[in-house]
Amino acid sequence: MRVQRPLLLRIDFTREGCPLGLPPTARGQVELRSIRPSASLYQDIAAIQPDVLCFDYDCPEFDGLARLRQVKKDFSSLPILMLTEHNSEQLTVWALRSRVWDYFVKPLDTEAFVQAIQQLHELRSGGERSAARKIIVPASSWQRDKDCRTGVTDFTNAAERAVAKAKTYVARNFAEKISAREVAELCNMSAFHFSRSFKRICGLTFSDYLLELRIRKAIELLGRPSATVTGTCYEVGFRDPSYFGRIFKRYAGITPSEYRDRHIQRASQNTSATEQSADPSGRGEAEDEGTTALKAELLLRLRR
Repeated sequence: MRVQRPLLLRIDFTREGCPLGLPPTARGQVELRSIRPSASLYQDIAAIQPDVLCFDYDCPEFDGLARLRQVKKDFSSLPILMLTEHNSEQLTVWALRSRVWDYFVKPLDTEAFVQAIQQLHELRSGGERSAARKIIVPASSWQRDKDCRTGVTDFTNAAERAVAKAKTYVARNFAEKISAREVAELCNMSAFHFSRSFKRICGLTFSDYLLELRIRKAIELLGRPSATVTGTCYEVGFRDPSYFGRIFKRYAGITPSEYRDRHIQRASQNTSATEQSADPSGRGEAEDEGTTALKAELLLRLRR
């Protein structure tokens, strides 16, 4: 007999009204509906009749938390999950005292989240509600307990792991077409929360990070004697040489052709100075330092 997917009703208290962003595999296991909080919230919940409620916050405010507590009073048998981007010991204690079933910190551990929903659905369908709390301990709870003992913040750990995973992916695939949404899905995050986490941790947007990395790679490649501007353009992930030239100049201050020509000229001067071994001026070494200085200047522009 086919098991019906549990119906999860998400109450979206996020400021931007962003989607939850469950991956395709999770969407096949859970039926998800999202609504924004309104004056008819309680009527909406009664009409939809979900199996599990999920209150989704960025940084919870008093009104949003008060609505959760009131819903719990009005629908006492309906289990509630809580998602939040902001994490603190006080908020965790408040959630437990308000009888929130489980508490997840973004970026979301989708496997543990879906597991909690399915277990709750099975318990409610089987009529063993009185025994539910002593047998359900989702993986995220174990991880939170471990992090609390080691003094590590759940949110910080998860966000930094996601950003590190994204940077590794970009380093390996920068020559391919890459979108922030694609990388966000790879990290099991919504595009909105991925962008916010990446900017907060790295100090620049994902798009700027990708462009800077590609320009750094282009600087390295254009230092090769056989390099061409067009070949370098495609090798570092750009698809339009004109666009590549504009972006390179924006970050480096000169065009790719100018950089390549200067580098070739300096390398030629260095070779000539080295061949003139009787020249005591040390010109060859000086020109090599000039080439290094040029690269350093361009890379410094990238960090601004």
